[in-house]
Amino acid sequence: MSGLPKIHQIRVAEAAIDELTAKEEVLRKEFMEDGLDKEEKERLDSIKTNINMLKAKVTKLRKELERNKARWENKAKQWAQYKVRAGKLLDSEHPGAEKAVRLEVDIAEAEAMEHWADATMLLATAEKETAADWKHYELHFPPSQIYGPLAGDFNKRRNAADAAENLTDAQARTILRLAEREYDAKKAAEAFDYVKAYDLIAAITEELRVVETELGMAPAANLSGRNWFQSNQAKYPNSKKIGDLEGSFKTDVTAFKKALEDAGVKVKIGSTLRDTKRAALMHYAWTVGYKEIKPSDVPTISGVDINYDHGADELSVGKALEMVRCFNIVHRPSLKSNHTRGTAIDWTLSWSGDLTIKNKAGEDVEITSSPKSGQNTDLHTVGDGYGVKKLKKDPPHWSHDGN
Repeated sequence: MSGLPKIHQIRVAEAAIDELTAKEEVLRKEFMEDGLDKEEKERLDSIKTNINMLKAKVTKLRKELERNKARWENKAKQWAQYKVRAGKLLDSEHPGAEKAVRLEVDIAEAEAMEHWADATMLLATAEKETAADWKHYELHFPPSQIYGPLAGDFNKRRNAADAAENLTDAQARTILRLAEREYDAKKAAEAFDYVKAYDLIAAITEELRVVETELGMAPAANLSGRNWFQSNQAKYPNSKKIGDLEGSFKTDVTAFKKALEDAGVKVKIGSTLRDTKRAALMHYAWTVGYKEIKPSDVPTISGVDINYDHGADELSVGKALEMVRCFNIVHRPSLKSNHTRGTAIDWTLSWSGDLTIKNKAGEDVEITSSPKSGQNTDLHTVGDGYGVKKLKKDPPHWSHDGN
């Protein structure tokens, strides 16, 4: 019975208790008619002992079951994340989707049957077995979502250019060469190498735009996408200066940075104060790309000439995701955030060996744990003391409140 899940062991034991209790009552009535002799008393005592042993076992099993349930409930966030990941693998028709979903079903069945220990063990197994698939998915998303609409747009525009009355022989040869490269992109997509497929389709679309411009039929320059990003994003730069941060946070970051560098930590600042126009560009690239709003519903961004509406929703979404990738966005950007308020900093921190750093009180703190980067939780504790708090899910991001 020990190989059964705890809930089954409890049910088996409780059934045995009921059976022995009924047997005890029958025997007691039978024996009492003539009076108990020594043998009959020993028999009843033996049954009673077995009942008590089983009750003690049930009590122990229930405590173990509650502990297992508590451990499983602590995995709720992890379990929810796994289900989301499995769903994304399935939606993208990723080769690893079948395995991920099968494991998800096994975990759900264990949970439904109250096999908490099994569910916990299965979740750990599932995460380990699908880790490589998930890394592959993260690398290839959003390229996997961008490739299709961009390929469709390329072919539509290529056919239109090829049919232009003023097309020269040289331009026709260029279009033919681009069509051959589009076939290479298609083969890469069929092999689930969406990064290569996207890079190819983006490159030949840019080359096609040169021909379209010569023919006087290039798309509007303010349409969103990689071309807009490359031509315009530099107009709306983020600051990399600590001096541009809000007063008290600037003081905190300056002190923490000095402690880091004095300890030998390499500090590379990515951004501090975010341009509000850039924040809006990133926000709407994300919300259109992930279908939170329609492309036609994007409001005018003051001082920015951009149009997220390409006339076809699928293409608009693909182009918005293209900008998500160009901006290297990992989490949904807000229109107003700690970055736009000057109370956040993105920086990369790294060191080798053990680290001895002074905390806010001037005391030495030795950090021997890993990783040797800004993701180190012991370093987060030191940062907290300085008023510079880590957002753990966003590797370079630190702020005044951890958001």
